[in-house]
Amino acid sequence: MRQWVIFVALLSQVFYVRIDLAQNLVPNSGFELTTACGNSADELNYAFPWNDSTWFGGTTCDLFNLCDSLDTIGEIYDVPINTFGNQLPRSGKNYAGIYTYSTFTPDHSSDYIEIELLDSLRHNQEYCIMFYVSLADNENYANNTIGAYFSLNSNTNNSLLHSIHVPQFTNTTSQLNDKTNWTLVSGSIVATGGERYMTIGNFASNAQSDAYWVPGGIPNPNYWNYSYYFIDDVSVMPVNYNTANCGNDKNVCGDSVHIGAPAISGCIYRWQPTIGLSDSTIAQPLASPSNTTIYVLSLIDTNKATVCSVSHLSMDSVMVSVLPKADAGSDQQICEGYNMQIGTSAEIGVAYEWNPQVYLSDYITAQPFASPPQTMSYVLTVSDSLLSSHCRTSDTVMVGVIPCVNEISVYPNPNNGSFILEYNLSNVNSAAFYIYNVLGQKVFRSPLPTTSSKGERVEINTSFSTGVYFWQVESGEKKIAIGKIVIFD
Repeated sequence: MRQWVIFVALLSQVFYVRIDLAQNLVPNSGFELTTACGNSADELNYAFPWNDSTWFGGTTCDLFNLCDSLDTIGEIYDVPINTFGNQLPRSGKNYAGIYTYSTFTPDHSSDYIEIELLDSLRHNQEYCIMFYVSLADNENYANNTIGAYFSLNSNTNNSLLHSIHVPQFTNTTSQLNDKTNWTLVSGSIVATGGERYMTIGNFASNAQSDAYWVPGGIPNPNYWNYSYYFIDDVSVMPVNYNTANCGNDKNVCGDSVHIGAPAISGCIYRWQPTIGLSDSTIAQPLASPSNTTIYVLSLIDTNKATVCSVSHLSMDSVMVSVLPKADAGSDQQICEGYNMQIGTSAEIGVAYEWNPQVYLSDYITAQPFASPPQTMSYVLTVSDSLLSSHCRTSDTVMVGVIPCVNEISVYPNPNNGSFILEYNLSNVNSAAFYIYNVLGQKVFRSPLPTTSSKGERVEINTSFSTGVYFWQVESGEKKIAIGKIVIFD
């Protein structure tokens, strides 16, 4: 036992195993420290501070020891050979013994041993309970039902212990029928808080006990139809699990960012969703989502699985905020003296800034109107106004200003949706007449013949509702002329 404790303690320094076996809250856990060398029944109290809580027949619990080399081997409470069988201690030279079942009593048959812990259990703290048992050779029955009850006060001499208390831990996994080896009984509990005493025994009635006949006992139905167990190396240890840690929320400014925290050996990592992650099974994946995404990390700490037969799942989340990419729109051309809307639609939570700020209707809006006197380039810078980091991206648009020598007129204006378009386009091979609504959506297109050198006259008929519209004559990607139409009923 001592070598095993040192081994795991060393591993904890290297691999971050968070069960610290040095924190065993059970004093005299192997019954090694004794106040006297007894060799008769009912002497568990010699292994101070262990106590016997009660026994179904009115006696107490037993201590098996070999105090020194002068003891006679084979005395009734000696080790390894004693009145119950032959068993070496799991560690040291002593162990305890209790009855947990009897066929002679119809209701309940169990001893209880009690210990005051070195410290009270903490609220909501998980603890690993471990002790080792070996069924005595001479017994004819095994009983898998053994547990541990934690209480604020001592239960010494409580003859109704089994009927008024429910143990926080009961063995449900180990078969306790081995008469040769020591069997580990282990599990975990979450403390209510303040518990200072631990009592070990069978808290179930005979009918509820998982007891059964086993071969190899003494064929004497009047004496050996019991379950008697040797007990050694008792421990109660706080379990400090590693928990999921996604780190602080992150902002993606144009590329990607690492999320999570450094990996811990013995832990399994699972990220959801997996989209935008370089690897969803590592501690610190690279995140490059196309949109703002909340990633959830599920961490399973398996470091305790070899110690207490438990693992632990914890979860954490991180938000990766993606700053909208700056989009100043396509380069534009306008006639001298006209204006043109630039940029793209606004998004909630995004701050906009245009530079230079001159000849713009508003330099801090997503789509201002630009009316420069000559060709100019505007730089749009966007940032997420909800974030303190002020991550920024930029884009540029050029507004070309050209002299409009072409003659174009629209009349009447205002009109009821029908009007005349007269034009004389010089040096233009092909052109088209467009109408846009106030949202910038194209709602009308008509090709314009350009064969006549004396100009053209076209009648335009629409069924638009009352409102303001914008017209534009384009030749390829060039805007030849623009204007405004007012339509009324």
